[in-house]
Amino acid sequence: MPASYDELVAAAGPLIQDHWAEVSLDKGHPPAPDDLRYRYLESIDALIVLVARVDSMVVGYSVSFVTRHMHYDFMLCANDVLFVAKEHRGTSLGSRLMAATIEAAKVGGAERMGWHCKDGSELHRALAKSGNYRHQDHVYTRSI
Repeated sequence: MPASYDELVAAAGPLIQDHWAEVSLDKGHPPAPDDLRYRYLESIDALIVLVARVDSMVVGYSVSFVTRHMHYDFMLCANDVLFVAKEHRGTSLGSRLMAATIEAAKVGGAERMGWHCKDGSELHRALAKSGNYRHQDHVYTRSI
């Protein structure tokens, strides 16, 4: 399940487009990942990239950053993106991908896990319902 950033980009291109189409609130800006920064974070062991495959096809992924929290003295794993193809939701695949992310975060020295999700999304509902997480912050955005 672990993969390099370049492996993810090469294998999951169509899935990344599906992810953007489903959850992006800013359809005027298609995905344009900062490849250099992702590769740099990977080179300093601050990036976790996991993929889920079914019959060798990538059907899900999780990308996270492991870093010291900016305000507190602990290591945090902050999920950047998590996505599972619609036809594979409702299975254990998403839960297993999340569990594998948490395990990789622990190995990377993280003490806490943070998941980024859109309000009202399946992930938002699952995290709220799980009882294992607490809602901590809201982020509001606007164009300037």
